[in-house]
Parts: sequence; C-alpha cells; structure tokens
Amino acid sequence: MDLERLEACAEREWDEFLRGCSGALFVHSIAYRNLLVAELGCEPEYLVAREGGEIRGVLPVMWSENAGGRICNSLPYHGSHGGPVAGDARAARALIEAWDERSSDASTNASTMIENPFLDPPAPEPLHELTDERFTQFTVLPAGGDERDLLGLISPEARSNLRRASRRGVTVELDNAALPAVHEIHQETMERFDAPAKSWRFFDEIPKQLGAGEDFDVWIARVGDELAAALLVIRFNGVSEYFTSGTREGFREHDPHSALVFAALVHEARRGSRIWNWGGTRDGMQGVFHFKSKWGSRAGRYRYFVRVNDRSLLDASPEELVARFPGFYVLPFAALRTRTA
Repeated sequence: MDLERLEACAEREWDEFLRGCSGALFVHSIAYRNLLVAELGCEPEYLVAREGGEIRGVLPVMWSENAGGRICNSLPYHGSHGGPVAGDARAARALIEAWDERSSDASTNASTMIENPFLDPPAPEPLHELTDERFTQFTVLPAGGDERDLLGLISPEARSNLRRASRRGVTVELDNAALPAVHEIHQETMERFDAPAKSWRFFDEIPKQLGAGEDFDVWIARVGDELAAALLVIRFNGVSEYFTSGTREGFREHDPHSALVFAALVHEARRGSRIWNWGGTRDGMQGVFHFKSKWGSRAGRYRYFVRVNDRSLLDASPEELVARFPGFYVLPFAALRTRTA
C-alpha cells in the first residue's frame, strides 16, 4: 500500500473513488475541501492510499496554524465527519497509521478525528485520549418520492405541522438564487442561540464549487410576500444534506420550516437520493433532536477522537480556544481545567 499526498491532477479521481463508496459524504469531497480553505484559510493535507496505482482509500486532513500552535482535524467546521474512506481494511489501517503518526508528532499541539457513522464496517479507531459524543440522525428516503410514502414515514406531529403551514398560507418555492436569504436567516438563527454562524464568504463560494440544481438547491418559504424561512440542501453520492436552515423571528407559529422540509424530502426522494442526513446533535439539544425525530429519522452515536500533546491547552478558556483556532475542534470543553463557559 503506497501513501501519497493528493495532487491537483488526481482530484477528479478522488471524487470518483468516493462515489463508489456508500459511506462517503459531501464533506469528504474536493468541493467541500475548497469551501473550507476559502472560509478558514486552513492547509489541506489529503492523503491517498494506492495499490497497483489504484486508489484504495482516502483521508482528508486539515491543518490550522498560528503563533499559538498547530492542530489538525479530520474534519473541521461545525462537526464535519472525517476519517478514512476506504475500499478495504488494509487501506483504512494504513491511513489511520498515517494519522496517528501526525497526531503523535510533538509539533502537533492537538488533533481530532470525527467518526463517520455512515461507514460499514466502521473505520479503525485512531490513537486518542479523549472522546466527545454526538447523536447522528438520518432518514432513509422511500424510492420514487411519492408524497403518500413520505407522509406515512413522518410522525402525526409533523403532519399536523404541515397542515398548520397550509392553513396559515405558507408557500414554498425552489430558488437557487436565494443564497443571500439563507445566509441572512442562518445568521439570525445562530445569534438567537449565541453560536458562531457561517460567514457570507462561505455561502458566496458555494456556486463557485457546486452546480445549482445539480449539487445543491435552495428552498424558501413565504407568508404572503414576506420571507419566512430558508433551507439549503447539498447532495453528494446519494446523500442529501440538511445543510443550513432557519426561520425568521415572528413566523415560527406559521410552521414554514416544516413546509420547507417536506417539499425538500419529496424532491430529494424523487431525484433518487437514498438518505437525508440531518447532521449531528449534541446532548442537551432536545428541541433540535425532537424536530429531526419527527421526520422518520433514525438515531445513533458517533465520537470525536481527541489527542492533546500540548497540555497547556487544558488551561485555556473555551473563548481562547475558539479565537486561536477558528472553525477547528481543539478538545472537549468539559476536559478544561478551568472553564468560563
């Protein structure tokens, strides 16, 4: 098994390999790599395992470096799944060993690999000393996209939400020029939760990396002439990602978000998507978990595998770590010796 760093001439081959692996997601793709580099200014080290010249496995790695140190994630940014995607166990093991070598190096202050719960069998665990757990939720979409099949899949509460949206005059449309609206509502939503939002730079880069109508769609909901909610769906390898969504203040009682989600679920099933991926949810986010559960989702757990070589990081505050390594996961805040948040 030969390991090499991905070269520009092999980027298409990387994505072609991913499309032959059922557990590969959009976050592993070259387009997502480019979005991360544009947003975070991070350094990619994408590793390829080959045998006889053919790709047998890949491992996306991102580095963040400043005067305060150097860390790596596979992958950074709002809990993106990483780790190896491999066609056989030997390739997966070779890539994990390459990761362990990097994470063990004294110049690496900390490293985090986020487990990919869609791999079967799962990838080997990397060397680690700390873990952090999340819930994954996903809906297996019925073939064909018949609305009756989707209605039979979702909960009575979700069906009630849809009826309320209809009664209150919510209309839904697909508008791939509406990324500014997605960003605006996303920013409002994250401010309500006192959480960091994706920048406009990130959304502005999406049409440069992805094809509208092919790789992504934007759904908007209106009440009368007013924009009430927006949803960005990104698709790759038969998986449709519930990527960014939100409802404007003052419109929640109209349930525009439910109308958006149902329209998008039907659309993605009709396009042939196998899975609707709701993304991860932390412990304590019962409201978010419950909303995703209403749409026929299945739940599981996945882990963040963390190694800390620079023990001074344990004395930092959460705010300091976020400021030093924006967009990257450093370590579980619960492991900090002094917590201020």
